Amino acid sequence: MSARLKVARKRNYPILASLALTALVACTAVVSEDPVQCSTDEDCAARGPDFVDSICGPNGTCVEKPAPPPECTKHSECAAKGPDFVCSELSGTCQKVTSDDCQVAYGNPTEDGTILLGLLSEISREDTLYFRHNQYLSAAQLAFVEFFEKSGVLLPGGGKAALVACTEHFPRRASAHLANIGVKAIIGPADEGRQKAVVETILPVKVPSFTPWMNGNPSAVIPESGQVTYFPAFQRPEVVAPVNALMKELEPRVKQEHGVQSLRVAVIINKTTTSAYDTYAEYGDLMDQRLVFNGKSAVENERDVGCGNCYKRFPTSQATPPVVEERAKAIIAFKPDIIVPFADIDWGAQLLPKLEFEYEKEPAEVPRPYYLHPFLQIEDQGYKFLKVSDAAVRQRVTGIRPLRDNSFEVFANKFREFTRPKSAPEKLGPEPNPGAGRAFETTLLLLFASYAAMVEEPNATPQQVAAAVTKVTQRGAPQKITLNDIPIGIQRLNAKEPIDLEGLFTFFDFDPQTHAASAIWTTWCVGDKGQYLSQNRVFDGTVFGGSATPCQ
Repeated sequence: MSARLKVARKRNYPILASLALTALVACTAVVSEDPVQCSTDEDCAARGPDFVDSICGPNGTCVEKPAPPPECTKHSECAAKGPDFVCSELSGTCQKVTSDDCQVAYGNPTEDGTILLGLLSEISREDTLYFRHNQYLSAAQLAFVEFFEKSGVLLPGGGKAALVACTEHFPRRASAHLANIGVKAIIGPADEGRQKAVVETILPVKVPSFTPWMNGNPSAVIPESGQVTYFPAFQRPEVVAPVNALMKELEPRVKQEHGVQSLRVAVIINKTTTSAYDTYAEYGDLMDQRLVFNGKSAVENERDVGCGNCYKRFPTSQATPPVVEERAKAIIAFKPDIIVPFADIDWGAQLLPKLEFEYEKEPAEVPRPYYLHPFLQIEDQGYKFLKVSDAAVRQRVTGIRPLRDNSFEVFANKFREFTRPKSAPEKLGPEPNPGAGRAFETTLLLLFASYAAMVEEPNATPQQVAAAVTKVTQRGAPQKITLNDIPIGIQRLNAKEPIDLEGLFTFFDFDPQTHAASAIWTTWCVGDKGQYLSQNRVFDGTVFGGSATPCQ
């Protein structure tokens, strides 16, 4: 007799109890030398621990006790439980949709034919990053609106989807709840420090987690998670090669302008205190080991007394004005020729303007640093507020970012319309940050994948939804699909043809081994109107194509 799937119960994690309800029965009888094993169920129980949960069958042998019939097969059968109950596809039981952590963010989850998607982020007003992560939720809602309302899509069978959004403050509890109610996939979490807990919780039932904001860091999750963990963004080490390529372009020019034989490079690290897992510190570690200038690694430059120890890391974080001033003066005292910030809001809002202010006090002969900024999770707004009308300032600011067309700008216009303040509907909503764009494109990806899976199998499992990602992101497919082409994409999927879904930042070139989507890198400059301008120079793995001209 093959063993019944054993699942340990854990307090507060009802997903495990739900899993037990759906354990597969794989055996029909327990082998015994006795021709007749039983005449009653009690005879089976008396045969020992191998016969637990068996009953006496009609031929006198002990057989596996049949699984009880499901409590429900559709949402309407749970109406008697209350207005907030759905039939979970995971367990065949009625489950309450909302909880202390989770609320319905879009749709009617209790309507028959509705599938559920989950979202994990810091979206409770008590969460540290609510002001930023609330945009993620709004962007995910907008993806649902674009898919179902504006494009008029119905899922195969005539249903829709609902979005259940949870604060990730208690990641195990929230992800267990989402799995228990039967979501097809989970968008998030947003915090890398919580990814491991989420994956450990959902791995037994193989509900996939699509995490768009961590820049693809598989080291943050458990080794067995490959089958459920997807990163619709690049892996962190991918940033090293394009940074080095741009550094190589800048090095001779900066050396000539500053009249130096060896470059001095400072790396600025966003020192976070809100996460157990410090995202940006790992970027700093990568730079220590792999950043190359003066013909050697950053660590070797740091130890090179011949050039005056040419490399150093500096922190940035939200701080009081005296602390910010102290940090700025420490950077100036280091005399960097190039500054590479791995930081976002705190850098641009505080340290960058203070640094430029302090440089204005320095004599004209003191070289002003070049900024080589990789746009990673958030496009730092600080450079837009420098004296961009001055060409000398603009020429000192450049960096790398994932290549994109105007899709993000189209999304931004839709987002601002969608988020008009209720108290002032005549005003547009805020500009979306790139994190919101990541949430939008990831949600759209999952809606298309859910549709594709259900074309093949109306009751598609979460694993089948995850597998369908390859069908909707097939590079070279005849039909490219953007956020304005949703109906066309649905037509192709109905014809059982693959499509090539394009994101706002990501071309969804998923690596089958890591489930991460590699970035296509380009360089950017800041314009005289304070906008970020792509130079449309594509990184080929070694160098950027096109002419290596300074920003104008």
